[in-house]
Amino acid sequence: MGHNTSREGRFPDRGFHFLDRESGILRAGLLSGVFDPIHKGHINCARQAARLFKLDRVYFAPTAVSPHKRRCGASALDRYAMTQIALLGRPRFLVSDIEMGGEVSFTVDTIRKFKRKFKGGLYFIMGLDAFADTHNWKSAASLLKGSDFIVISRPGLELEKTVAGLEKKLRAKQKDISFSTTDISPCGYAVKLSGSRHAIHLCTARQMDVSSTAIRQKIRAGKSIKYLVPKAVEQYIMKVELYR
Repeated sequence: MGHNTSREGRFPDRGFHFLDRESGILRAGLLSGVFDPIHKGHINCARQAARLFKLDRVYFAPTAVSPHKRRCGASALDRYAMTQIALLGRPRFLVSDIEMGGEVSFTVDTIRKFKRKFKGGLYFIMGLDAFADTHNWKSAASLLKGSDFIVISRPGLELEKTVAGLEKKLRAKQKDISFSTTDISPCGYAVKLSGSRHAIHLCTARQMDVSSTAIRQKIRAGKSIKYLVPKAVEQYIMKVELYR
């Protein structure tokens, strides 16, 4: 069993519908991922970033085709629908179809597209594990130089050690790369990549111990996912019989 294949196919190209009518927003965050499924940890991460950086909006961008995860448990349309449902009643959080075109989405390209339509300050939101792996991403140096980042970490993790490890991996590909620290950050700790005017803010915040992988495993095992995902998302998963 699996997801309902009647919803498979290319997502309709509707453009940047939220961006076009909200060009006056001054500061926004962008959180992308496969959201398979979206859970309360994703929402909490966005909430922490919005609070610390006083973001007017946070856009969630479900990824139809990820370069890091070619197969998902649910279709792109189901994952987009669950993201929409999860954000209901949260006016600062909106879904974007920027990565729903049916082709492989690369973060460096997504940010460039977003910036062409959105003229305010933009922060890309991610977790520490994803940040530590950015040396494997497309155009990693250009990516980290080209935008401001908010990296949310669990308490107790060594942020400086993560930055040093990433710097070493980036320098293996490009010798003139280095990070320097900056004191201007709501998080208290931020770095910049050499030659960049943008900052990477590394923030420690309480997070839920939850993952999409664990949620899918629970569903397959017939266990409850109550409190791990918004109630409406849980109802959608059960109704459509996802991850069985």
